[in-house]
Amino acid sequence: MAHTKTIAILVCFMLLVVGVASGKEKGVPDIFIKDPIWDFGTIEQHKVVTHEFIIQNKGNADLIIEKVRSS
Repeated sequence: MAHTKTIAILVCFMLLVVGVASGKEKGVPDIFIKDPIWDFGTIEQHKVVTHEFIIQNKGNADLIIEKVRSS
């Protein structure tokens, strides 16, 4: 009985390792946004303000950004 549990645990671990390795082979994008939230505070009427967001793809596949919205 103890051997069966050990074998089951080893098989699960091997499947997990294979799953992680195969995910890396296919390539996965990994978005990184430095300071993803920016609060301008109170802005005077008609004043133009801007902020630059730094977005990086730290993954190993193309990162496609399809929709951008502000609140």
